[in-house]
Amino acid sequence: MNIDKVLQATLLLTVFFNKREVRNFKPLTPTEYGRFAAWLHQQGLSPADLLNDAGEVLKTWVDPKNKITVERLIELLARGASMGFALEQWQKHGVWMLSRSSNEYPRSIRKHLGDARPPILFGIGNKSLLYRPGIGFVGSRSIEDADADLTKKLACLAVDQGYSVISGGAKGIDQTAMNAALNHGGLSVGVLADSLLKTSTLRIYREAIQNGQLVLTTPYYPEAGFSTGNAMGRNKYIYTLSQGVVAVKSDFEKGGTWTGAIENLKKGWVPLLVPNTDTTGNRQLIKQGAIPIDDSFDNFQEAIENIVHYTDAALKSSKNVAIESNLSSTSNPGDLSLQIDEPATDAELGDTEHENVSPLSETVSRQEVDVEPQPQIVSKQLISLVGTPLEQYGKVFEVFLAALIDIANRKRHVSPDDLQEVFPELSANIIKKWLAELDEHKLLIRESRRLSYTLPDPGLFE
Repeated sequence: MNIDKVLQATLLLTVFFNKREVRNFKPLTPTEYGRFAAWLHQQGLSPADLLNDAGEVLKTWVDPKNKITVERLIELLARGASMGFALEQWQKHGVWMLSRSSNEYPRSIRKHLGDARPPILFGIGNKSLLYRPGIGFVGSRSIEDADADLTKKLACLAVDQGYSVISGGAKGIDQTAMNAALNHGGLSVGVLADSLLKTSTLRIYREAIQNGQLVLTTPYYPEAGFSTGNAMGRNKYIYTLSQGVVAVKSDFEKGGTWTGAIENLKKGWVPLLVPNTDTTGNRQLIKQGAIPIDDSFDNFQEAIENIVHYTDAALKSSKNVAIESNLSSTSNPGDLSLQIDEPATDAELGDTEHENVSPLSETVSRQEVDVEPQPQIVSKQLISLVGTPLEQYGKVFEVFLAALIDIANRKRHVSPDDLQEVFPELSANIIKKWLAELDEHKLLIRESRRLSYTLPDPGLFE
């Protein structure tokens, strides 16, 4: 195993080497290491310099958070013997390691997480799978037959469309997705929260690892036991390795699936697809901005490209049109009033900055799905449905309504086919259902029996 000095220093500062150390040492967290590494860079130093004369290097170090003391750093760097024993054991199991400064470190994790990315990634299996486009799968450990069948169907669809399947290796949705991909002749990435060594020896994975179909990776040391915190924290790496993620089944406001999905929606890492089922967690994720899918869903690439396009367009909007319900104050509960609010600020739109990174070398560069530029279709007026019965359909519905208004103002009417061209990732059934809801709440007027609609006041949004 080739261990350069930068990797050695990073291991010493950030990793446990055996279970006995868990009680006695406190390696740097990803955030702490990012802060310390930034200081080293500002001083013109490398982590490798710490192996020569740590005391001299650390003379001027002062942690602005008062968490990383010089004594703590010296103590961590003195664990050379423990590291040597651990590396020998890990090498026997075929473990590879990537430091965050390595050219082989996954570009997408670097892009999305910046200095908060894991200092070390451990893995067993085909490392090149980390750079392939993949679809992530997350969900509950407790699933019904219908959940398993849907997961298998979508995992096989992803494989057929050239994606690897990325998941967490846990019971339930994770293992179902990974096994379906492997049994279908596809490729898979398992992002583990614990027990890398033990998991790699399981019969269900051993052959796939040997055949190059599977890689298991983790930001936690290879012999780590189960930890609720690690299990919750692991989900961000599934999202940031993926082009898009399917949350097959989520509890509401509890568990790793919900927490990870909400974090992804807030951070805007990748599109989140959620089956439009009766599960409370799924309905609430859609309300928060996830993309609803149903049984007719059949194209991941088209969905991802269009989601990225119209979400970006919506975030650049300069107007915010709010639809407020006066159900409690009007004799006609079907009527909704519309009014224009002040433009949203960048902070309200969730604008985030990502770390600029140089491309990886050609041999390890990640193969990303190209997004072709498309005509601007989405209205400059983003719709807010807070406080209305239509709020249940989430932020995607707001963008859908904005696009509908655009089309209706230009053509004086709008049809399901018009909207299908703009939102090919939405099924015809969902589009028809949403049009019917708008008609019911008198936000659209259906033209006799034709599936064609007009605005109550065609000039209202011009």
